[in-house]
Amino acid sequence: MPAVNLVLPDQMPDHRRNAVSEGVHLALVEEFGVPRNGKFHMVSTYNPAGTQVDGTFLGVPRGPNFSMIQIFVMDGHSEGEKRNLIRKIRANLLAEASLTPEDLFINIVDSPKENWFCMVK
Repeated sequence: MPAVNLVLPDQMPDHRRNAVSEGVHLALVEEFGVPRNGKFHMVSTYNPAGTQVDGTFLGVPRGPNFSMIQIFVMDGHSEGEKRNLIRKIRANLLAEASLTPEDLFINIVDSPKENWFCMVK
């Protein structure tokens, strides 16, 4: 199962934070075949006044809803699959959490299966 780290603004209401988590998970279910009951998300918040993010990093304007999404997956997903996942996340979060593509920074981190340890015997 992918592990997801969501870093969201602290002024974002709980219902929108939940919508972000759900939108990301539904995209993973649809695009990567993750089981519906396979959600593993860590959600943290930040105070925008305490960040060091340029408001136009990489030429993209960043607003008060700037949200960072990191998705840790095992190797094996093609570039096309990853692009489809990102498109689906963007569409879900626009529809369900009113976040625009400019609000989002999405990073997919893949590593080999042997780097994943959920339970060591």
